[in-house]
Amino acid sequence: MKTKITKRDLYAFLLGVVVMILIQLFADFKSNVQSFKEGFNEGYNNTNQEDAR
Repeated sequence: MKTKITKRDLYAFLLGVVVMILIQLFADFKSNVQSFKEGFNEGYNNTNQEDAR
């Protein structure tokens, strides 16, 4: 038996993936924001240390 994947199935799957990512993001929002700030500051501070060739 061959099953056909329809556009509706694909959209439902993608919507489910997006919803799960959003739930994961908001479940620990404070920690995610803190990690983003630390990573951004580390990257921003490292841009001044490029090798002069």
